Amino acid sequence: MVRAFFVALGLSLSIVGAESLLVEKAVLRETTAVVKPSLLGPKVNFQQQEWNPPIWMRWGMLSTGTLVVMYSFTLPGRLDL
Repeated sequence: MVRAFFVALGLSLSIVGAESLLVEKAVLRETTAVVKPSLLGPKVNFQQQEWNPPIWMRWGMLSTGTLVVMYSFTLPGRLDL
């Protein structure tokens, strides 16, 4: 049970780290707010919440996830937790 938890945690960190290395930024939420209408039409205001991690965080997630997966394979088969 503990081994499966660590494998899942490590794989998730590795996948998110690898994805963030391939993608420049991620738009988490985009909202539109119509400001007041004018003669030329309504002015639309787009607001985006972006996630753009620094490069050290991307490599850190990838390497930490890999180390956690390697650690989980070295755990004994049965723990008394």
